[in-house]
Amino acid sequence: MPNDAFFRPDLFEFLRQLKRHNDREWFARNKALYEKTVLDPALQFISSFGPHLRRLCPHFVADPRPARGSLFRIYRDTRFSPDKRPFKTHVGIHFSHASGKDAHAPVFYLLHTAIWAVLAGSILALPVAAFTRRFHWALVLTVAVVCECAVLAANRGRCPLTTWAARFTEDRAANFDIYLPGWLARKNKAIFGTQFVVNELIVLWRWLVQP
Repeated sequence: MPNDAFFRPDLFEFLRQLKRHNDREWFARNKALYEKTVLDPALQFISSFGPHLRRLCPHFVADPRPARGSLFRIYRDTRFSPDKRPFKTHVGIHFSHASGKDAHAPVFYLLHTAIWAVLAGSILALPVAAFTRRFHWALVLTVAVVCECAVLAANRGRCPLTTWAARFTEDRAANFDIYLPGWLARKNKAIFGTQFVVNELIVLWRWLVQP
């Protein structure tokens, strides 16, 4: 093994032991060993690889900070997962694009925002369809929104794209996966859920009073 190898057998042995003892008490007793065998070598690798990465592509960033850098945290986000094991049993490193918010490319945010815009627009368009007596379009818009509600319900109230994006970043801001203001991302379901109910009542009223 070359002397400048970053990832040595003791790193893999620690991860094997962590897989067998994936609990906070064991990790607390062995945190110094984690820092010595896993954390420090991974950060050294990121720091060492940075100049090579810049030569390959200057737009990607090797960030050797121990928090919010290129190294993923060892702690798992268990809030929306049935698997409550607190620690990851692998080392995750990403080199984000300089113009991206995190590990995934800006195109993902555009996709998520576009889907949100279509559904929000569908809700806002319901009264227009009602007052122009285009009830077939109101039905199409309603089905689209109800299908999205069913997807959210099946995913415990969370968009599947958010669940997917959370695997690649430690950021948990309300708008970490979408191009929306933070306040709107936080209150999105309340605002558009209420608007959907009100607009459906308008559609129903216009349908009942039509000649």
